[in-house]
Amino acid sequence: MSAQISFLDVLLLGATGGKCELLFGRVSNTVRADSPADAHALRLALALEAAAILGEAIVDDGSELHVGRFHFALEREYVHVLTDVDRTDWDRFG
Repeated sequence: MSAQISFLDVLLLGATGGKCELLFGRVSNTVRADSPADAHALRLALALEAAAILGEAIVDDGSELHVGRFHFALEREYVHVLTDVDRTDWDRFG
């Protein structure tokens, strides 16, 4: 990728259509990489950064990487960061 994308960049700027939504207890943020291989590397870099920030280990279940309440998924050249959010907490915003 031409620019360094950080975990916080994805959380702040990766809302689909510029709009955050709570679906099934998760908020999804997405970033597009240049290729599926770049997406794979970016997903790992984002998970490592989240693990360092949160002081938690990365758990790989074979389809997603998990760091606490954050889940990192791949779809071709897209990396999805899914965040578990309790409905009560969601309702405090906006």
